[in-house]
Amino acid sequence: MSLSIIAIDPGKSGGIAFLNADGASEACNMPETPKDLCEIFDAAFSESLLKSTPLKAYVEEVGGYLGQAQPASAAFVFGQGYGEIIGILTHARIPFELVRPQKWQKALSLGKSGTPKGCDQKTRERYKREWKHKLREVAQRLFPHLDVTLAKADALLILEYGRRLENVTVKPPPGVAKQWLPGGSDQAAQPELLQ
Repeated sequence: MSLSIIAIDPGKSGGIAFLNADGASEACNMPETPKDLCEIFDAAFSESLLKSTPLKAYVEEVGGYLGQAQPASAAFVFGQGYGEIIGILTHARIPFELVRPQKWQKALSLGKSGTPKGCDQKTRERYKREWKHKLREVAQRLFPHLDVTLAKADALLILEYGRRLENVTVKPPPGVAKQWLPGGSDQAAQPELLQ
């Protein structure tokens, strides 16, 4: 099936990843303004119309608790940005699915990000940092032709989750071995990327 997919990791330190109907992927940091966000969605929507392919978005579903205590002002800003994403997708009539981090991480066999109970703030931060670096490494292996940063990693992994759900194939960029691409001929080898 030919489908374009947008994957969104909300938040100022999040990112957006895109897979077009030709199988090409790209990613960027979360735009700073709603106007910039609209421009990205408009470009994706225009390309989808131009190629007569459907477009679907996968947005990481988040709750009010962001993994650690947050000041009310930070939670408000995060919620406002999340609402802008949902509002812009809705206004642009881009169908979307909300997906919890645990769901896409389990589907990609990433394990759990759990921090041992009863540990101090410094230890929790270390575990979180290690987990984020692990996700970045996996995303880099899945998308070796892209410059994967911590900001883009989750969006790219959500993109891979959506790609697998929608059974969308990709074309390898020049010089990239097919078995290392999402949907490549060696699917069984992909879980090894996590080690």
